[in-house]
Amino acid sequence: MVDLQNRTCDCREFELDLIPCSHAAVIICCTGAAIYDYVDRCYKAESLVGMYNSVIRGLPHPEQWIMPDAFGARVVLAPEIRRRAGRPSTSRARAPFEASSSARRQFCTRFHGQGHNRHVCTSHLPIGGVDLNSPPEDVPRRRAPKKCSICGSTEHTRPTCPIRLSADEH
Repeated sequence: MVDLQNRTCDCREFELDLIPCSHAAVIICCTGAAIYDYVDRCYKAESLVGMYNSVIRGLPHPEQWIMPDAFGARVVLAPEIRRRAGRPSTSRARAPFEASSSARRQFCTRFHGQGHNRHVCTSHLPIGGVDLNSPPEDVPRRRAPKKCSICGSTEHTRPTCPIRLSADEH
C-alpha cells in the first residue's frame, strides 16, 4: 500500500531511505509525476552544496595540539583482535536485492530459460508428437505395434508367421 502524500509504503523502504521504493516509483510513473519531486531534499544537489558552504578547518600538526595533563603520559594501543576460526570470507555480504554472482545459476536446456532445469521445466513442449504436459490418456503411442508383412496381424512378425511356416513345410 503506497501513500504518496505521506510518502509511505508498506515495505517501509520509502520512509527509511527517503527515496521512492520500487512500488512507489511505479505509481509515480503511472500518474505522470516526476520521481525527483518525491526524493527527500537531503539527497538534492542544493543541500549538498549548502553543507559545504561553511569553512572546514583541518587539524593542526600533532606538535601543536594542546593536551590536558591527565592524558599526557598515557599511550593508547590498538585493541587486541582475535581472528575467527575457519577460512576468512573472500567477498562482502550481499544485500537481498543483489544477485549472487558466485552461485551457480540453473539453466533449462529445453527452452534455454533461466531459473529451472529441463527436468522441472513446465513449458509446453511437444517432443516427437507427444505432449508431455497433457494427461496420459491423450498421449498417442510413440510407435505403432509391429505388423506381420505376410498376414497383417499384430500378434506376430514375419519370421514367426504361421502362414509362412506352413508354406515352408510343404
